[in-house]
Amino acid sequence: MAKRWFLIDLKGILLDSAIMLPPMFDVVIIKRRPTKWVWQVRDREGTILMHGWEPTRRAAKYKGDRALFLLLAAGAYGPPQGILGTE
Repeated sequence: MAKRWFLIDLKGILLDSAIMLPPMFDVVIIKRRPTKWVWQVRDREGTILMHGWEPTRRAAKYKGDRALFLLLAAGAYGPPQGILGTE
């Protein structure tokens, strides 16, 4: 059986099909100073969706992972009531 390869553009859309790849997110931890660690949640293209900073790497990793979880949970159920004028 021959393998079939797909060309994918930067937005994750298959060029020879109408199928889209699922969203991909990444948590990035960056050391800014000895007491400042920045966390970022990025999408497939590298766009920063959420960010913040913490005094320790452990705390930054926890907050970044928590933000990713909340992002995924909100995607499954939509935005909470009261946000974006959906009251």
